[in-house]
Amino acid sequence: AGDYPYAIAITHSGAQGYTADFAGNTVTFLDLLGNNAIATLPVAPEPLALALSADETRLFVASRNARLTVIDVASRATLAVVPLIDPPVAIALHPDGRRLYILYESATVLDIFDTTTNALSGTLANRLDVLPGGFAIRASGAEIYVANEYMRSFFLPPPSDIVSVIDTSGAAPVASISVGEQVSTLTFGTNPERAYVAASGHVKIIDPSTRAVVD
Repeated sequence: AGDYPYAIAITHSGAQGYTADFAGNTVTFLDLLGNNAIATLPVAPEPLALALSADETRLFVASRNARLTVIDVASRATLAVVPLIDPPVAIALHPDGRRLYILYESATVLDIFDTTTNALSGTLANRLDVLPGGFAIRASGAEIYVANEYMRSFFLPPPSDIVSVIDTSGAAPVASISVGEQVSTLTFGTNPERAYVAASGHVKIIDPSTRAVVD
């Protein structure tokens, strides 16, 4: 899987996986049932995030040199290499599969990538005073939660405890949730739906229905 595996994506069946080697500038195709690497494909330098399409036919690879590589899984061919506006930190697919969201290291927006045309198609605004660490999309696709790791500063940036809530149909954040500790990333769980936020000392839990920290 390379010298510096940085991200991984796995098929729904668990039979195949993909790893991004940040140091080697490659993506490795894995046979997880046989515990074998079956192919390695070069990508843009310093790949750090992967997303697999819902039908598992395409793999999206975000690289720190501000490129998004689109790979056809069956042929293991590169379909597109798209320039981005800033080094990305995370990517995630909307549940409809037609939109890939790209979170940036220092840009104040998330880009929207149209997976049907392999082109950037719009933006969503985050708060102007933060530097994000990670994000996740609610199962409904209606909202994105962004864990903002630092406050924006000309000097050493201070830590942030703010989670932004962004309406995927709107143009600006609709809420900000303070969890009381520095945040870095988050994910959603179901039954009931909750946002689980990685904080400096704990995992904080947010109820999306009330946007309140419940634990």
